[in-house]
Amino acid sequence: MHIDPIEQWPQIRHVFAAAFSTSMHYAVASIDKSGTPRVTPIGSVMLTTPGRGVFLQRFTTGLPQRVEYCDSIAILGVNSGRSFWFRSLFAGRFATPPGLRLNAKVVGAPRRPTANEIARFRKRVRVFKRLRGYDLLWRDPGMARDFEVVSAEPIKLGEMTRGHWANLVAEPSIARLRRR
Repeated sequence: MHIDPIEQWPQIRHVFAAAFSTSMHYAVASIDKSGTPRVTPIGSVMLTTPGRGVFLQRFTTGLPQRVEYCDSIAILGVNSGRSFWFRSLFAGRFATPPGLRLNAKVVGAPRRPTANEIARFRKRVRVFKRLRGYDLLWRDPGMARDFEVVSAEPIKLGEMTRGHWANLVAEPSIARLRRR
């Protein structure tokens, strides 16, 4: 089941926020010249306007070359919180979608991130600001890459997720998602 990334953008953002809060990264898949898929963990994926986003490519040594060859990427966000999974397994159903895959195209050339993008990313990692590795990892944000979401697919886990997105589409209130 594919969902409309523009129409369902608030729900997509909510699922992706929950995924980031539990794992601190997303998995970004790309294809190299030999056709081999490669998954890169990226903690700086940020969804922006409906159907669009940006990521910072600070430590993504091979990804820039791969997207020059093939601009298609898949971004996977999964809520890996233990309490989320325990409650869901106990109930026999996920209260909210456990994850989402965004199929996207990288658009444009690498660019310097905007002040707003840097601030938004640093807000995510500010809890680590006083630790030794903070500056080593995040002092220089690297280059930004924009992407456009082509389609979105909810993660399907049988009966535990059956009808999930249809229910969210029928009642699109983010307040409903937050109550669970």
